[in-house]
Amino acid sequence: MQDFVANISIVLSGIQNTLTHLNVDIQYNDTSITLSTILSTCNNLTDLTFSTSTELSTHVGNFASGFQEHQRLSNLELAAKSISGQDIEPIIRRSQQLRRLAINGGDISVLDILIQTMPSNIETLGFNYSTQYLPPLEKGIEKRKEMGLLHLYIFTSTEPLCEMKMLQLLYKNKTTLETLYANTQGAITKKDLATLYTRYPDFNLEKIKNIKYDGSPWMIDEFLLQIIRQSTTLKKLILHGVSNMEKLADTLFEMPPLRCLDIWRSTTITMTTVQPDNETIVETGGESSLIRLFEKYAQFSTTSTSLESLYLFSSYEGSDDMLKTLAQIRTLKEINLFEAPSVSKSGITEFFCKIGPQLTKVNLGILDCVDDSVFAVLGEHGKNLSILHANKLRNVTDQGVRALVDKTSSTLTELNLVGCSTVTKDCVLDIENKVKNVFYYTP
Repeated sequence: MQDFVANISIVLSGIQNTLTHLNVDIQYNDTSITLSTILSTCNNLTDLTFSTSTELSTHVGNFASGFQEHQRLSNLELAAKSISGQDIEPIIRRSQQLRRLAINGGDISVLDILIQTMPSNIETLGFNYSTQYLPPLEKGIEKRKEMGLLHLYIFTSTEPLCEMKMLQLLYKNKTTLETLYANTQGAITKKDLATLYTRYPDFNLEKIKNIKYDGSPWMIDEFLLQIIRQSTTLKKLILHGVSNMEKLADTLFEMPPLRCLDIWRSTTITMTTVQPDNETIVETGGESSLIRLFEKYAQFSTTSTSLESLYLFSSYEGSDDMLKTLAQIRTLKEINLFEAPSVSKSGITEFFCKIGPQLTKVNLGILDCVDDSVFAVLGEHGKNLSILHANKLRNVTDQGVRALVDKTSSTLTELNLVGCSTVTKDCVLDIENKVKNVFYYTP
């Protein structure tokens, strides 16, 4: 093994002036390949992915005081069993040209280092977040006038302090941040937030465009809605764990129309939930407020941009009246409706009759009101339908699937049938010749 590692080092030395992209994946406990060796040897390296099944500390190497700053490295991905702030500090200090940084396996001390020493060039930061969601680095763009994070993807631990560090990172980049994807597990109290707001006043994300937030309902109500209330740039909002639909809808009503709205109601709340500081949240419905919001979106859609994609999951506010309002939004192209027991067969049929021609993607799940006749209507009116996902639609059979595919075969490119127990494999085999991508699974 030592000879193999030595040969790798020789190879790197031979191409040190030409190598620009390197992917290192170490699945054994060997310390011969280190980050300091790679960065000191490969002068023109721009993209480095380094992963190990052990602690990163065993592969950092020696970044002595005489170690020169790397002038080309712009994209760095690190993944390890554990990564500490002490591990990454020398790497970051000598990689000031970084524009994209992804760290998986980091502990809370990494956030301290990022807050203190993160290069101002960094546009995209991922912390314990799957790299598949991080945007690739844009090449050949002009140097930005205002430095700071543009995109933050972060998964915090169950420590409240970790979540507080995330908020500090947000505040530090509040004038530049455009994208926030956060999955929070902590338990911040009102006292914690009050301290934060006192220490960091004017906590508004001035340029935010995209938010995906999966956390406690309390944090959505008391923090997230507060910081987006004044936003004029937000276009995409994905919230998992909403408890107060009325408050959310009323907040969005005062803002310019979103392009994409994705709401997952909290499935952990029944009527009340005790919060970390012993206060309670009462789950409230918001059908009337949501309808008022969608009426506003419908008005905007007649003359300007408005809502294009809507995803409602576990939404007991979903009703026939809401569908009537949504059908008036001329810009709506994607509808995702899951577990809405108040929607009737006649209501969803009327909805597809009216809005069907403008829909390109439909996602339906756990809806007893959807049967073969509804699929037939969607096929008849879905002239531009390209993607259809059906999840646990127990009243849809082979007849409905065939009727839909026969009408949409010229446009439909993707059909997912998951948990539709009354659709048979024979039907799927028949339609595979008409639809480019068909996925079928039933337990």
